[in-house]
Formats: sequence, C-alpha cells, structure tokens
Amino acid sequence: MKPAIALRFCLKTVFRRILVLLGLCAVGNAFAGEETKENKSPISQKVELSEGFIAGLSGHWAAAVDYIAWSPDGTRVATAPWGPFITIRNVDTGEASAVLFGHKGEVADLAWSPDGTYLATAAEGDPARLWDARTGSLIVEFDGGLSEDSAVAWSPDGSKVAATMAGGVALWSVRENVGEFFPATYSTAQALAWSPSGKYLALASTDYASSDPSFDILIFDPETGEQTNVLKGFDDTILSLAWAQTGEFLAGGSQDRTARVWNIDTGELVLEIADFEDDAERGIAWSPDSRQIAFVLGTNDVRVVDVASGKTVAELSCGSPDYVCVNVVWSPEGGAIAAAGDDGGLRLWETESFGQTYSRVDENNWIGALEWSPDGGRLAAGYSDDALRIWDRKSQETTLTVRGHAKPVDLVAWSPVASRAAMALEDGRIIVWDETSGKLVEELTGHEAEIHVLAWSPDGSLLVSADREEVNIVWDMATGRKIAALNGHTNDILTLSWSPDSAQIATGSWDETARVWEARTGNQIWLLEGHQDAVRSVAWSPNGTMIATGGDESVVRLFDAGTGAEISQSAVHEDSVENLAWSPEGDLLASASEDGTVKVWDERTGEAKSVFCCTVDNSTQLSWSPDGSRLASSMRARVVIWDRNSGDVLTSETSFSHYPQFLVWSPDGKFIAAGSEFAPARVHGTRHGWWVREFNRDQRTFNWLDWGGPEGAIVVGDEAGLVESHDLFEGRRKVFLVGQESGWVSCDWAASTCLRADHGVLLQSVEKDGLIRIPMPD
Repeated sequence: MKPAIALRFCLKTVFRRILVLLGLCAVGNAFAGEETKENKSPISQKVELSEGFIAGLSGHWAAAVDYIAWSPDGTRVATAPWGPFITIRNVDTGEASAVLFGHKGEVADLAWSPDGTYLATAAEGDPARLWDARTGSLIVEFDGGLSEDSAVAWSPDGSKVAATMAGGVALWSVRENVGEFFPATYSTAQALAWSPSGKYLALASTDYASSDPSFDILIFDPETGEQTNVLKGFDDTILSLAWAQTGEFLAGGSQDRTARVWNIDTGELVLEIADFEDDAERGIAWSPDSRQIAFVLGTNDVRVVDVASGKTVAELSCGSPDYVCVNVVWSPEGGAIAAAGDDGGLRLWETESFGQTYSRVDENNWIGALEWSPDGGRLAAGYSDDALRIWDRKSQETTLTVRGHAKPVDLVAWSPVASRAAMALEDGRIIVWDETSGKLVEELTGHEAEIHVLAWSPDGSLLVSADREEVNIVWDMATGRKIAALNGHTNDILTLSWSPDSAQIATGSWDETARVWEARTGNQIWLLEGHQDAVRSVAWSPNGTMIATGGDESVVRLFDAGTGAEISQSAVHEDSVENLAWSPEGDLLASASEDGTVKVWDERTGEAKSVFCCTVDNSTQLSWSPDGSRLASSMRARVVIWDRNSGDVLTSETSFSHYPQFLVWSPDGKFIAAGSEFAPARVHGTRHGWWVREFNRDQRTFNWLDWGGPEGAIVVGDEAGLVESHDLFEGRRKVFLVGQESGWVSCDWAASTCLRADHGVLLQSVEKDGLIRIPMPD
C-alpha cells in the first residue's frame, strides 16, 4: 500500500468515530489570538434548552468534509463530515442556514433537488431522508436502511427522489407526497444514478447472498420498476457511477482497479480502463458534450479518453506517484478539469490543450471532496485539516475558508476529591470544568498531539497526561501549571498507574519498558527490567507495595515497588496481556488477554483461575466493583460480571454493536456503564443485567464516560466537543462546550440558564425555521 493511501485510510478510520457528528462551522479565525476576558466574568442568561439546542451546539464541531453538494443556483453548499450530520451554508459568507440532524450513521450521499427546495441524504445503516433545504426540517424518512453503504438520486425533472433500501429501491413523489417501492436483490449499494433523460435508474450493487459475491450495475425502468438489464464484469466493489450527458453511455469504476463504459441501450461494453485507482470514490468525470471521459489512475495520473475511438487524449499528472488523486471533476461548460487528492494538491488543466493552469499543494493535508459550482466559476474543496475552502477560478484565489469552533472530546475524568472534570480534546488541550459552578477553571496547553492517557492522582492534587508524540506531562492542579515531564521512554506511553499516596507514577510503553517516576519532579526512580515486548498495562497494588505489569510477551510480572526488583512472573496466558486490575483489598489481581480469557490471581498463593473464558472481546476491559465483590469485563459485546463469592457470572440484557472501550461502575456498585466511540454509551443494572439507560439515542457518539462526580453524577464527552453531566434517572444536569478560539458556554438544564464567555458565537439552536443564533443579552 502506498504511504499516502495508508495514511489516508488510517485517518479516515480514526475520524469515523468517526465518525460521527456535524461540521457546522463559523468563518475564519475572527478571534484568533484574543484573550478570553469573559472567562473571568461570564455572562448569565436565560435560554430555552431542548434537543434542538444540543443539535445547535453540536454544529460547532470541526471535521474533515467528506461530501459536498452545491445548490442548483450556486448560492449554497451542503457539506457532511465523517459523521451523521449535514450543514447547509451560504457560499459567500460561510454562514450556516440549516443543520440536518437525525441520521444514526455516517452520511454516505447528498443530492439536491433540481429546484433547490429539497436535499436528499443517505447514511450507512440508516434510512435515507428528505429534508427542507431552507429550514433543515425532516420531510420523509425512508424505512429500511441498508446495513452499510446506501445512496440517493433525483429524477431530472425533480418530481421524484430515489433511495436504496433493504430489498429494493424506494421512489418518493414530492408533488403528490406518496411513495412506491420496487424490489431488487442486493446487499449494499454504493451509488445510485438517474440517466439525464429520466429513462433509466442505475444502481451499483454488491450481493453477498452466495459464497461468490457479485458486483453488478442494476438498470431499472423507474416508471414500471422493472429491472431491464444487469451490467456485469467487475470483480470487486463498484465505487462510482457516471452518466454521459447524452444518456447514451454509463461509466463505472471499481476496487478491482478497472473502469468500464457501456452503451446503455445496447448493453455493449465500449471501453475498459485498467489500473483505475481503487481508492477513488469520485474518480470518473464526463465532458459536458459526452465525447470524452476522465479517469483517475493508480499511477496518480488522470487519463482523458476519446469515447468513440478509445484513444487516450491526455495523461495529466497529479504529482508524486507516492500519492493518489481521489477526485476528478469536469467544469460544467467543459473548459477545465480539476483534480485533488492525498497530497493536499488542487490542480487545474484547461481542456483545449490540457495544459496545467493551476497547482497548489497543502502539505500534511489531503482533499476528500471536490465539486464545481453550477456556473463553473468556483470550486468547493473539503480538506483533512477540518476546513471547507471555496476557490475562485478567475482570480485563482481562495475566497472563503470555513472552520469549526469545537474539537472532539477524547477523554473525560472526574477529580477524585472535587466537583471538577478534566477533558482531553482532540487538538491536545486539556480543559478543567467545575461542574458545580459551571465555569471553566483551567485550560492546560502543552500537547500538540492527541492525548490518549489522562489520570488524576488519588488525592486530586495532580493530573498526568500522555500523547501520541511521547509528550508526557504532570500538572499541579492547584496552580494549573506543568511541574514535570516524564522523559525517558523512547516511544508512546500506553498505560500508567498512580501509587496510592500520589507520590509516584508507573508507566508502560511501546518501547518494551516499564518505569517508575517521582510525580512532582519527573525523575525516574526505577526501570522495571525484563520485558521483551510492549508493556500494555501497569497496576499499582492498593497497599502500595507491588506493581504488576503485562503486555505483548503474554507474561504477568510482579515487581517490588520499593526496590524495583522483580518478585515473580507467570506465563499462563497464550496471547498479549492487555489489562490488569487489583481488587480494592489488594488480595486478587485480574488479567485480561487477547487469548480470550480473564484470569484472577490470588496474590497470597500465586494461584490463578479463569473466570471468563474463550470469548472475551478485544477491548479486554476490566473493572472491580467499589466493594471488590465483583469483577466486570465484556464478552460477545455484552457486559459480564463475575461474583467472587459465588462464582456466578451475570450477563447484561443487551449487547453492543462494538465491543466496549470503557467500563465504569457507579459509586454504589448498583450499575455499570459501558460503551465506545463506535457504540452507544449504555448503563445496565448489576443485579439482573437489565438495560437502564442509553446516552446517544439522539445520534451522538460519546468517546468516554466517567462516574463519581458531585452526587454521583456521570460525565460524558462526545465527538462534537460537548461535555455533559447527568443524573442516572433524572437526566441531564449541565452541558459544557469550549471553543477553539471563542471562549466557552456552560448551561444548567434544570434552570434553563447559560453562562457564556464566548464572544456571542457559540449559543445556537436548531428550530423548525432553521438554525437560530442566540444573541448575547442586552
């Protein structure tokens, strides 16, 4: 795999937590560099709080734009990031006019009605929807979404919208407000395209019904619903479909690295292109006169072919072959071809001589979406640095850059002694929020990479954070200052554990070492020797005398915390030891392994026994109940709880769509919360395993959860940058959002009151008439 393709794949996988919410942004860096004076004296105002308000706050999330669609009149653009939300904004000002809030899966397709009144959208694993493009209100939801990819398409006259559904295709008449359905056999649909004349409807399908999957283009008569043809020949997923403007030809490109063109009336294959780029979902573009067609190649070139002769007219280089173009678009009047891709390059060629007229490369960036305005005067491009940019063809300048105000919350953690919660944002900032007062009390800066370890000391006086670039910091929470750096590991810290007296920190790393540090100075005390592979878990015993370690060498080791000497080692697991957890009394040590087992060790006898066997999830989460009587893990995507006295195992009533990545007991031990960035955050009772509550039924993704704040409150952080505190049964307590450059807001749900120190830009709500901004009080 080419380095750039691998990078793009990894980034895309991460963002799919991506995946996850709306990229409603404000323009530019209007407040960059300003002091947020309002932080000291926030303004209080009454606000009507609702789920529409949550949707409005969610709209400030900044994320890479994956889909772009211009309105037919060229005044608006609809965008979707890797997530379930869509924003419609003015292309001159960048102001958002509507937020389309409701999909449960990642948006997979956007399509404007020809008159610009409606926007149709499709999402993975979720029904397609039809929206009022002016207000963002939902008009129709098509029942029966596909499990994976899905698509939508408008008839050329704008009277009907087509949507893929389980078992067929649905058509909705916007004039008569009635729907119809015609059956078809397929598992997923990557594209749906109506011919320019309206005579045909083409569907790029994948069918997994047999042991030999088929990848076909299904052709329908939209008047009768009859399937009139099947275009075969592809050996892998079909990425895209493109009709010639005359309607005579249909082109498709596939992950089998070929592209094909058929005469749709005769079914004849008229053109086949080898070495088509298998990552190019938008890798085919027709000239407006239908005589020529452009394909993105795996060589990082764009090939222009004369359809009648099959001869190559031009090969246009997209830069280094280490990267790939993934977008090619032909201007509406036919005078230019634009291409963009993984190197962050935007390139333009005029089609009279195919000479390059523009090239700009933004390093450490890539372009995920590229679309011409209807008049061919502008290009809209979605970049991986969370920006939407509008480029003017005449001046060859960027006329508008739109960015978001908030970053996802990756981790949240209650202080063990106060009403404060620390949160790690995706941009490397650590925010400390006082839940009782609602105020932001600290903004800790020192990381430039994503933080993946965040832990308070047991006495709440210190906080330690570690990122993916080997920056490891200890913070004094009385002053908010960095007091030490843990320097010595040669790779990322994967795990850490505080000593019970808050004086020392044990860490494990990819560098195959475990180390012990003095917390307030950062001095290394011990190098815990003997490890032969990455150390994935360290756990300090409750009495402070021992440190347990485990990792990829499949061995559990015990060290004397006072001398750093190894006491014992045991190799009873057959795969990596991913997690270790001492019981509160310190007499039992639990270990979870990739071999599918959880074992419990009796520290006094050295004996170990399996308590969960053979189907433990890859998350290998472990968590003891506060009283130490029970141990929780996950199995077959369900929470499982072992009772140490009876040996019984309780299984949760409901399963997760993805194995849990966090597992947290309530302070009283009566409930347990679990979830992940890919699955709901859900609470179950620990007596019968019954489902009690789910936190993201409103189509939000919570990356982390902690329990134990004021009055036993729950704190959650989501992809849109929102932090919320909740009472288990009474619901939402407070909502907090910090902007990148525009202060913060904190709202008390019961009192319908917000504190704001945001320059007047963060408070907004999605209402029936569209996106409403909430002004500062007089």
